[in-house]
Amino acid sequence: MKSKKGEIRLHEILDAGEQLFSQKGYDETTINDVLSRVDIGKGTFYHYFDSKLSLMTSIIERMMGQLAQMVTDIANDSSLAAHDKMTKVLLQLNQSGSEAHGMIEGQSAPQNAILHQAGIVASVHSMTPILAKIIEQGIDEGVYHTPYPFETIEFILASNQFYFDVSAFGWQKEEMYQKGKSFIRIMTLSLGATAGSFDFLLPFFEAQVNKEMS
Repeated sequence: MKSKKGEIRLHEILDAGEQLFSQKGYDETTINDVLSRVDIGKGTFYHYFDSKLSLMTSIIERMMGQLAQMVTDIANDSSLAAHDKMTKVLLQLNQSGSEAHGMIEGQSAPQNAILHQAGIVASVHSMTPILAKIIEQGIDEGVYHTPYPFETIEFILASNQFYFDVSAFGWQKEEMYQKGKSFIRIMTLSLGATAGSFDFLLPFFEAQVNKEMS
């Protein structure tokens, strides 16, 4: 078990890595850059991480943990109806999740594939149980209608992250927006929600497409 001082040092290294990867990109950031930013020696770095890749992986895991806590806080808010919770969660996830995505852009292909896959698995595992509870609340409130709340949101989360990976499929801008509209319809039908329930995502999705394809 790490001491209080050790925990502080760990987060200092994570913070430095996150800042550097965001500013310089993964490939252009070296371990020496991290050492200089935190003012530590290599021995201290390798006490916590065995490589630059393991540092990046830990940063993404921390981001996922923070997202999961944010989603849990929304899900536990007893003052909100289920669809209000889902709306708030989806908007927050789309905004905050793009930060983690941006962290791994520009890496060499093998590393990108490893991190991308790990990110999808971690996201699906952490988010599915929380969002399934919101869907179950929605079923009780009569706004969602599905016999498979857990599996439905699991499928939605996994397919969303993989289907809209431009680097994997090479979608064009026009294709991306059309696929976004169809995905929202599929999600609406899968959850048994009223038509138009998730159309609030369209403007955000269009903005993200423009950003990705620019």
